[in-house]
Amino acid sequence: MTEYVVTRWYRAPELLLDCSEYTAAIDIWSVGCILGEIMTGQPTFSRQKLCSSAYAYHRGNFHDTLNNTVAARFSRMPSSAVDLLERMLICDPNRRISVNEAHGHAYLSPHHDVDKEPVCPTPFSFDFEHPSCTEEHVKELIYKESVKFNPDHLCFEKNQITQRKERKRVLSLGRPSFLDKAASKSRSERLRATFYNVTLLLFRAE
Repeated sequence: MTEYVVTRWYRAPELLLDCSEYTAAIDIWSVGCILGEIMTGQPTFSRQKLCSSAYAYHRGNFHDTLNNTVAARFSRMPSSAVDLLERMLICDPNRRISVNEAHGHAYLSPHHDVDKEPVCPTPFSFDFEHPSCTEEHVKELIYKESVKFNPDHLCFEKNQITQRKERKRVLSLGRPSFLDKAASKSRSERLRATFYNVTLLLFRAE
């Protein structure tokens, strides 16, 4: 997975190390960066800090460096806000606070209404986005979706099909006079037959 799935200043450390799976913990890190930015009015991790953070993460002392940074930069903020921020910006994604835990955190719980913001009991299924359909199947899905918003098109299409069938039937009546090479009709007779067939066709189409 490419590391460019998240805006540079909000990328989790695991993205900098080419992780193979996108998890909710990556979004938690991004929210933590945004929370810190709201508190100070400045990006939590600028481009230079992001590079140095990746280097510290690689050396194994990123956690200590980050804790010192949070404690120093957000010392004037409420202790509950700083605690939430520290738990969001844990370098190990497995230890990072989850969404449900964040909702119940002391800093956010007064603003969280369980009745109005319920947790979905089952994960959303996005199987319909899997590119397993053929080109013709995709066209059919697009057509069915458009018909839902334009039901009158079905009546129009039905009339078109009926007219096409009628045209084919009428043309088939005059076709032997054109295909039979053994016929001895004169050129004027064939022209009259053609004119008759076309006139009948137009009459039927109306």
